[in-house]
Amino acid sequence: MKKLQAVTNEIADFYPKLQERKKMDTLYKEVLEEKFRETNEKKIVHQGYILQKKSRTKWTWKEDVFTFLKEKGVLHAAISFKKEATERYVLDSFQYSPEHYVRISPKRQTASEKKVEKEEREKRKKELHTKTMEEVINLLKSNRIFIKTFEQRYDKRKKEVLSLMQEHNVQKFMCASGNNYSVLTKKAEYDMDTLSANPVLKRFNFSYKQLDSNGTVSCIDHFTNEKFTFQNETLHNGQQLSIERGRLCINGKKLRVDIRSIFEGGYYPATGTILVDNEDLFLRSSISSTKIEELLDEGVFTSNEIEAFRYRQSTSDTTEFFEAISETSDEERKKMFQERMEKRRTRQQELKIIQQIEDIDHNDDDLFALEEIV
Repeated sequence: MKKLQAVTNEIADFYPKLQERKKMDTLYKEVLEEKFRETNEKKIVHQGYILQKKSRTKWTWKEDVFTFLKEKGVLHAAISFKKEATERYVLDSFQYSPEHYVRISPKRQTASEKKVEKEEREKRKKELHTKTMEEVINLLKSNRIFIKTFEQRYDKRKKEVLSLMQEHNVQKFMCASGNNYSVLTKKAEYDMDTLSANPVLKRFNFSYKQLDSNGTVSCIDHFTNEKFTFQNETLHNGQQLSIERGRLCINGKKLRVDIRSIFEGGYYPATGTILVDNEDLFLRSSISSTKIEELLDEGVFTSNEIEAFRYRQSTSDTTEFFEAISETSDEERKKMFQERMEKRRTRQQELKIIQQIEDIDHNDDDLFALEEIV
Protein backbone atom coordinates (compact mmCIF):
# COMPACT_ATOMS: atom_id res chain seq x y z
CA MET A 1 0.00 0.00 0.00
CA LYS A 2 2.98 2.31 0.51
CA LYS A 3 3.78 2.13 -3.20
CA LEU A 4 0.16 2.92 -4.05
CA GLN A 5 0.29 5.93 -1.76
CA ALA A 6 3.56 7.07 -3.36
CA VAL A 7 2.21 6.84 -6.93
CA THR A 8 -1.04 8.63 -6.07
CA ASN A 9 0.93 11.34 -4.26
CA GLU A 10 2.96 11.84 -7.44
CA ILE A 11 -0.25 12.17 -9.46
CA ALA A 12 -1.60 14.64 -6.91
CA ASP A 13 1.49 16.76 -7.49
CA PHE A 14 1.02 17.28 -11.25
CA TYR A 15 -2.68 16.47 -11.85
CA PRO A 16 -3.94 19.95 -10.83
CA LYS A 17 -1.40 21.50 -13.23
CA LEU A 18 -2.64 19.27 -16.04
CA GLN A 19 -6.26 20.20 -15.34
CA GLU A 20 -5.33 23.89 -15.23
CA ARG A 21 -3.58 23.60 -18.60
CA LYS A 22 -6.63 21.92 -20.12
CA LYS A 23 -8.83 24.76 -18.87
CA MET A 24 -6.38 27.21 -20.42
CA ASP A 25 -6.55 25.33 -23.73
CA THR A 26 -10.33 25.83 -23.70
CA LEU A 27 -9.86 29.52 -22.88
CA TYR A 28 -7.28 30.06 -25.65
CA LYS A 29 -9.63 28.40 -28.16
CA GLU A 30 -12.52 30.55 -26.96
CA VAL A 31 -10.53 33.75 -27.43
CA LEU A 32 -9.21 32.62 -30.82
CA GLU A 33 -12.74 31.79 -31.96
CA GLU A 34 -13.93 35.27 -31.01
CA LYS A 35 -10.99 36.86 -32.83
CA PHE A 36 -11.56 34.56 -35.81
CA ARG A 37 -15.24 35.50 -35.97
CA GLU A 38 -14.31 39.17 -36.21
CA THR A 39 -12.37 38.49 -39.43
CA ASN A 40 -15.41 37.04 -41.27
CA GLU A 41 -13.01 34.50 -42.80
CA LYS A 42 -13.86 30.82 -43.26
CA LYS A 43 -10.30 29.65 -42.71
CA ILE A 44 -7.08 31.23 -41.48
CA VAL A 45 -3.62 29.66 -41.55
CA HIS A 46 -1.34 31.43 -39.12
CA GLN A 47 1.91 30.47 -37.40
CA GLY A 48 1.55 26.84 -38.49
CA TYR A 49 -1.97 26.62 -37.12
CA ILE A 50 -5.28 26.37 -38.95
CA LEU A 51 -8.27 28.23 -37.54
CA GLN A 52 -11.54 27.27 -39.16
CA LYS A 53 -15.23 26.58 -38.76
CA LYS A 54 -16.31 23.00 -39.41
CA SER A 55 -19.63 21.21 -39.19
CA ARG A 56 -20.83 17.84 -37.99
CA THR A 57 -24.13 16.15 -38.72
CA LYS A 58 -26.14 13.81 -36.56
CA TRP A 59 -27.58 11.22 -38.94
CA THR A 60 -30.73 9.17 -38.37
CA TRP A 61 -30.99 5.64 -39.74
CA LYS A 62 -34.05 4.51 -41.66
CA GLU A 63 -35.84 1.42 -40.37
CA ASP A 64 -35.18 -0.55 -43.58
CA VAL A 65 -31.43 -0.41 -42.90
CA PHE A 66 -31.99 -3.44 -40.64
CA THR A 67 -33.36 -5.42 -43.61
CA PHE A 68 -30.44 -4.29 -45.80
CA LEU A 69 -27.84 -5.34 -43.22
CA LYS A 70 -29.64 -8.63 -42.56
CA GLU A 71 -29.59 -9.46 -46.28
CA LYS A 72 -25.87 -8.71 -46.32
CA GLY A 73 -25.44 -11.07 -43.36
CA VAL A 74 -23.82 -8.42 -41.15
CA LEU A 75 -26.63 -7.10 -38.97
CA HIS A 76 -24.93 -8.55 -35.87
CA ALA A 77 -21.70 -6.72 -36.77
CA ALA A 78 -23.38 -3.32 -37.24
CA ILE A 79 -25.27 -2.87 -34.00
CA SER A 80 -24.61 -1.44 -30.58
CA PHE A 81 -26.71 -2.65 -27.65
CA LYS A 82 -28.89 -0.16 -25.83
CA LYS A 83 -28.82 -0.29 -22.05
CA GLU A 84 -32.32 -1.78 -21.90
CA ALA A 85 -31.21 -4.56 -24.27
CA THR A 86 -28.44 -5.72 -21.92
CA GLU A 87 -30.98 -5.66 -19.07
CA ARG A 88 -33.72 -7.45 -21.01
CA TYR A 89 -31.62 -10.23 -22.53
CA VAL A 90 -29.25 -12.70 -20.82
CA LEU A 91 -25.94 -12.06 -22.60
CA ASP A 92 -23.37 -13.06 -19.97
CA SER A 93 -22.22 -16.18 -21.86
CA PHE A 94 -21.44 -14.07 -24.96
CA GLN A 95 -19.50 -11.37 -23.09
CA TYR A 96 -15.74 -11.04 -23.34
CA SER A 97 -13.73 -10.76 -20.13
CA PRO A 98 -14.41 -7.25 -18.81
CA GLU A 99 -11.69 -4.60 -19.00
CA HIS A 100 -11.07 -2.27 -16.06
CA TYR A 101 -9.79 1.25 -15.69
CA VAL A 102 -9.15 3.78 -12.93
CA ARG A 103 -11.11 6.96 -12.54
CA ILE A 104 -9.79 9.80 -10.43
CA SER A 105 -12.22 12.08 -8.62
CA PRO A 106 -10.37 15.19 -7.46
CA LYS A 107 -11.15 16.83 -4.19
CA ARG A 108 -14.20 19.03 -4.72
CA GLN A 109 -13.85 22.78 -4.86
CA THR A 110 -15.67 24.90 -2.34
CA ALA A 111 -18.17 27.52 -3.51
CA SER A 112 -15.68 30.29 -2.72
CA GLU A 113 -12.92 28.50 -4.69
CA LYS A 114 -15.21 28.20 -7.71
CA LYS A 115 -16.06 31.90 -7.46
CA VAL A 116 -12.39 32.87 -7.36
CA GLU A 117 -11.61 30.60 -10.33
CA LYS A 118 -14.44 32.13 -12.38
CA GLU A 119 -13.26 35.66 -11.61
CA GLU A 120 -9.67 34.73 -12.48
CA ARG A 121 -10.80 33.23 -15.77
CA GLU A 122 -12.65 36.38 -16.79
CA LYS A 123 -9.58 38.43 -15.91
CA ARG A 124 -7.34 36.19 -18.03
CA LYS A 125 -9.79 36.34 -20.92
CA LYS A 126 -9.71 40.14 -20.94
CA GLU A 127 -5.91 40.06 -20.90
CA LEU A 128 -5.83 37.62 -23.82
CA HIS A 129 -8.09 39.87 -25.87
CA THR A 130 -5.44 42.59 -25.64
CA LYS A 131 -2.95 40.26 -27.34
CA THR A 132 -2.65 39.63 -31.07
CA MET A 133 -3.90 36.44 -32.71
CA GLU A 134 -0.27 35.42 -33.24
CA GLU A 135 0.50 35.76 -29.52
CA VAL A 136 -2.54 33.70 -28.49
CA ILE A 137 -1.65 30.97 -31.02
CA ASN A 138 1.87 30.78 -29.58
CA LEU A 139 0.41 30.40 -26.09
CA LEU A 140 -1.92 27.65 -27.37
CA LYS A 141 0.96 25.79 -29.05
CA SER A 142 3.23 25.78 -26.00
CA ASN A 143 0.34 24.86 -23.72
CA ARG A 144 -0.55 21.82 -25.86
CA ILE A 145 3.04 20.59 -25.70
CA PHE A 146 2.76 20.68 -21.91
CA ILE A 147 -0.62 18.86 -22.00
CA LYS A 148 0.69 16.10 -24.27
CA THR A 149 3.75 15.50 -22.07
CA PHE A 150 1.79 15.37 -18.83
CA GLU A 151 -1.06 13.28 -20.28
CA GLN A 152 1.48 10.60 -21.23
CA ARG A 153 2.85 10.67 -17.70
CA TYR A 154 -0.67 10.64 -16.24
CA ASP A 155 -1.78 7.64 -18.36
CA LYS A 156 1.31 5.70 -17.30
CA ARG A 157 0.72 6.41 -13.61
CA LYS A 158 -2.97 5.51 -13.87
CA LYS A 159 -2.01 2.07 -15.20
CA GLU A 160 0.30 1.66 -12.22
CA VAL A 161 -2.52 2.64 -9.86
CA LEU A 162 -4.89 0.13 -11.50
CA SER A 163 -2.32 -2.65 -11.21
CA LEU A 164 -1.63 -1.87 -7.54
CA MET A 165 -5.31 -1.56 -6.63
CA GLN A 166 -6.05 -4.92 -8.28
CA GLU A 167 -3.03 -6.46 -6.57
CA HIS A 168 -4.37 -5.35 -3.17
CA ASN A 169 -8.00 -6.09 -4.15
CA VAL A 170 -8.99 -2.47 -3.54
CA GLN A 171 -11.97 -0.97 -5.39
CA LYS A 172 -11.70 2.53 -3.93
CA PHE A 173 -8.79 4.45 -2.50
CA MET A 174 -8.28 7.96 -1.17
CA CYS A 175 -4.79 9.43 -1.27
CA ALA A 176 -3.36 11.86 1.25
CA SER A 177 -4.30 14.88 -0.90
CA GLY A 178 -7.98 13.92 -0.88
CA ASN A 179 -8.26 12.56 -4.44
CA ASN A 180 -10.44 9.46 -4.77
CA TYR A 181 -9.52 6.55 -7.07
CA SER A 182 -12.10 3.99 -8.24
CA VAL A 183 -11.70 0.82 -10.30
CA LEU A 184 -14.47 0.78 -12.91
CA THR A 185 -15.47 -1.64 -15.66
CA LYS A 186 -15.45 -0.55 -19.29
CA LYS A 187 -18.58 -1.00 -21.41
CA ALA A 188 -19.10 -4.69 -22.07
CA GLU A 189 -17.98 -6.15 -25.40
CA TYR A 190 -19.65 -9.22 -26.88
CA ASP A 191 -18.69 -12.05 -29.23
CA MET A 192 -21.13 -11.01 -31.94
CA ASP A 193 -20.24 -13.86 -34.32
CA THR A 194 -21.16 -16.47 -31.70
CA LEU A 195 -24.21 -14.47 -30.66
CA SER A 196 -25.44 -14.31 -34.27
CA ALA A 197 -25.39 -18.13 -34.47
CA ASN A 198 -27.39 -18.79 -31.29
CA PRO A 199 -30.78 -17.98 -29.75
CA VAL A 200 -30.80 -15.82 -26.62
CA LEU A 201 -32.70 -15.81 -23.37
CA LYS A 202 -35.16 -12.95 -23.02
CA ARG A 203 -36.29 -11.81 -19.57
CA PHE A 204 -39.88 -10.97 -18.71
CA ASN A 205 -41.17 -9.06 -15.71
CA PHE A 206 -44.93 -8.72 -15.31
CA SER A 207 -47.46 -7.97 -12.60
CA TYR A 208 -50.95 -9.36 -13.06
CA LYS A 209 -54.26 -10.07 -11.36
CA GLN A 210 -57.43 -11.84 -12.42
CA LEU A 211 -60.43 -9.53 -12.55
CA ASP A 212 -63.18 -12.15 -12.78
CA SER A 213 -63.90 -15.84 -13.17
CA ASN A 214 -64.14 -15.53 -16.96
CA GLY A 215 -60.36 -15.28 -17.41
CA THR A 216 -60.14 -11.50 -17.64
CA VAL A 217 -56.67 -10.37 -16.57
CA SER A 218 -55.13 -6.98 -15.87
CA CYS A 219 -51.40 -7.03 -16.67
CA ILE A 220 -48.43 -4.67 -16.39
CA ASP A 221 -45.24 -5.15 -18.43
CA HIS A 222 -42.49 -3.62 -16.30
CA PHE A 223 -39.97 -3.55 -19.16
CA THR A 224 -42.20 -1.42 -21.40
CA ASN A 225 -44.37 0.18 -18.67
CA GLU A 226 -47.50 -0.95 -20.56
CA LYS A 227 -50.70 -1.74 -18.71
CA PHE A 228 -53.31 -3.79 -20.59
CA THR A 229 -56.24 -6.12 -20.11
CA PHE A 230 -56.95 -9.40 -21.89
CA GLN A 231 -59.23 -12.42 -21.60
CA ASN A 232 -57.68 -15.89 -21.51
CA GLU A 233 -54.89 -15.10 -23.98
CA THR A 234 -53.41 -12.29 -26.09
CA LEU A 235 -50.47 -11.46 -28.33
CA HIS A 236 -48.16 -8.99 -26.59
CA ASN A 237 -45.02 -7.68 -28.35
CA GLY A 238 -44.82 -10.82 -30.47
CA GLN A 239 -45.26 -13.23 -27.52
CA GLN A 240 -48.37 -15.21 -26.61
CA LEU A 241 -49.63 -14.43 -23.08
CA SER A 242 -52.16 -16.72 -21.43
CA ILE A 243 -53.53 -17.78 -18.06
CA GLU A 244 -53.39 -21.43 -17.05
CA ARG A 245 -54.76 -22.44 -13.66
CA GLY A 246 -54.24 -18.92 -12.39
CA ARG A 247 -50.62 -18.73 -13.59
CA LEU A 248 -49.41 -16.25 -16.19
CA CYS A 249 -47.73 -18.02 -19.11
CA ILE A 250 -45.71 -16.79 -22.05
CA ASN A 251 -45.65 -18.95 -25.19
CA GLY A 252 -47.09 -21.72 -23.03
CA LYS A 253 -44.31 -21.55 -20.44
CA LYS A 254 -45.38 -20.74 -16.90
CA LEU A 255 -43.64 -17.75 -15.34
CA ARG A 256 -42.41 -17.75 -11.75
CA VAL A 257 -45.06 -16.26 -9.49
CA ASP A 258 -44.24 -15.15 -5.95
CA ILE A 259 -47.60 -15.45 -4.18
CA ARG A 260 -46.03 -14.01 -1.00
CA SER A 261 -45.27 -10.66 -2.69
CA ILE A 262 -48.57 -9.08 -3.56
CA PHE A 263 -48.15 -5.58 -5.00
CA GLU A 264 -50.46 -2.64 -4.42
CA GLY A 265 -53.84 -3.31 -5.99
CA GLY A 266 -53.57 -7.06 -5.59
CA TYR A 267 -51.09 -7.68 -8.41
CA TYR A 268 -48.82 -10.72 -8.35
CA PRO A 269 -45.24 -10.47 -9.70
CA ALA A 270 -44.41 -12.92 -12.50
CA THR A 271 -40.91 -13.28 -13.91
CA GLY A 272 -39.03 -15.66 -16.17
CA THR A 273 -37.08 -16.18 -19.39
CA ILE A 274 -37.67 -17.84 -22.75
CA LEU A 275 -35.39 -18.59 -25.69
CA VAL A 276 -35.96 -16.24 -28.63
CA ASP A 277 -34.31 -15.75 -32.00
CA ASN A 278 -31.32 -13.39 -31.75
CA GLU A 279 -33.02 -11.12 -34.30
CA ASP A 280 -35.44 -10.16 -31.54
CA LEU A 281 -32.44 -8.61 -29.78
CA PHE A 282 -30.78 -7.15 -32.88
CA LEU A 283 -33.89 -5.29 -34.03
CA ARG A 284 -34.13 -3.61 -30.62
CA SER A 285 -30.54 -2.34 -30.83
CA SER A 286 -28.96 0.77 -32.34
CA ILE A 287 -27.06 0.99 -35.60
CA SER A 288 -23.47 1.94 -34.78
CA SER A 289 -21.96 4.47 -37.20
CA THR A 290 -18.49 3.36 -36.10
CA LYS A 291 -19.22 -0.27 -36.94
CA ILE A 292 -20.75 0.77 -40.27
CA GLU A 293 -17.42 2.45 -41.09
CA GLU A 294 -15.59 -0.76 -40.19
CA LEU A 295 -17.86 -2.76 -42.51
CA LEU A 296 -17.15 -0.24 -45.27
CA ASP A 297 -13.43 -0.87 -44.68
CA GLU A 298 -14.06 -4.60 -45.14
CA GLY A 299 -15.86 -3.97 -48.44
CA VAL A 300 -19.17 -5.50 -47.31
CA PHE A 301 -21.03 -2.68 -49.08
CA THR A 302 -20.22 0.65 -50.71
CA SER A 303 -20.70 4.16 -49.38
CA ASN A 304 -23.41 4.81 -51.96
CA GLU A 305 -25.33 1.74 -50.84
CA ILE A 306 -25.35 2.63 -47.14
CA GLU A 307 -25.90 6.36 -47.69
CA ALA A 308 -29.39 5.56 -49.00
CA PHE A 309 -30.40 4.45 -45.50
CA ARG A 310 -29.51 7.54 -43.49
CA TYR A 311 -30.93 11.05 -43.42
CA ARG A 312 -30.86 14.30 -41.52
CA GLN A 313 -34.08 14.88 -39.59
CA SER A 314 -33.74 18.65 -39.41
CA THR A 315 -31.28 21.47 -40.09
CA SER A 316 -30.55 21.60 -36.35
CA ASP A 317 -28.91 18.18 -36.68
CA THR A 318 -25.99 19.91 -38.41
CA THR A 319 -23.95 22.00 -36.00
CA GLU A 320 -20.88 24.17 -36.48
CA PHE A 321 -17.81 24.10 -34.30
CA PHE A 322 -14.53 25.98 -34.19
CA GLU A 323 -11.27 24.15 -34.71
CA ALA A 324 -7.70 25.20 -33.93
CA ILE A 325 -5.35 22.53 -35.24
CA SER A 326 -1.70 22.45 -36.29
CA GLU A 327 -0.98 22.07 -40.00
CA THR A 328 1.01 18.92 -39.18
CA SER A 329 -1.96 17.30 -37.42
CA ASP A 330 -4.27 18.36 -40.23
CA GLU A 331 -1.98 16.79 -42.84
CA GLU A 332 -1.74 13.57 -40.82
CA ARG A 333 -5.52 13.45 -40.56
CA LYS A 334 -5.93 13.95 -44.33
CA LYS A 335 -3.31 11.31 -45.06
CA MET A 336 -5.05 8.77 -42.80
CA PHE A 337 -8.38 9.50 -44.49
CA GLN A 338 -6.90 9.12 -48.00
CA GLU A 339 -5.20 5.84 -47.04
CA ARG A 340 -8.46 4.52 -45.62
CA MET A 341 -10.38 5.43 -48.80
CA GLU A 342 -7.69 3.79 -50.96
CA LYS A 343 -7.87 0.60 -48.92
CA ARG A 344 -11.63 0.56 -49.36
CA ARG A 345 -11.33 0.92 -53.13
CA THR A 346 -8.73 -1.86 -53.27
CA ARG A 347 -10.91 -4.12 -51.13
CA GLN A 348 -13.93 -3.48 -53.37
CA GLN A 349 -11.89 -4.40 -56.46
CA GLU A 350 -10.65 -7.60 -54.76
CA LEU A 351 -14.18 -8.65 -53.84
CA LYS A 352 -15.41 -7.87 -57.36
CA ILE A 353 -12.74 -10.13 -58.90
CA ILE A 354 -13.50 -12.89 -56.37
CA GLN A 355 -17.20 -12.67 -57.27
CA GLN A 356 -16.41 -12.83 -60.99
CA ILE A 357 -14.23 -15.91 -60.45
CA GLU A 358 -17.00 -17.57 -58.42
CA ASP A 359 -19.48 -16.80 -61.20
CA ILE A 360 -17.13 -18.41 -63.73
CA ASP A 361 -16.75 -21.49 -61.54
CA HIS A 362 -20.50 -21.90 -61.86
CA ASN A 363 -20.44 -21.50 -65.62
CA ASP A 364 -18.42 -24.28 -67.27
CA ASP A 365 -19.42 -23.07 -70.75
CA ASP A 366 -17.19 -19.98 -70.61
CA LEU A 367 -13.67 -21.40 -70.45
CA PHE A 368 -11.84 -18.25 -71.43
CA ALA A 369 -13.59 -15.69 -69.21
CA LEU A 370 -11.01 -16.05 -66.41
CA GLU A 371 -8.16 -15.05 -68.76
CA GLU A 372 -10.09 -11.93 -69.76
CA ILE A 373 -10.51 -10.85 -66.14
CA VAL A 374 -6.89 -11.43 -65.21
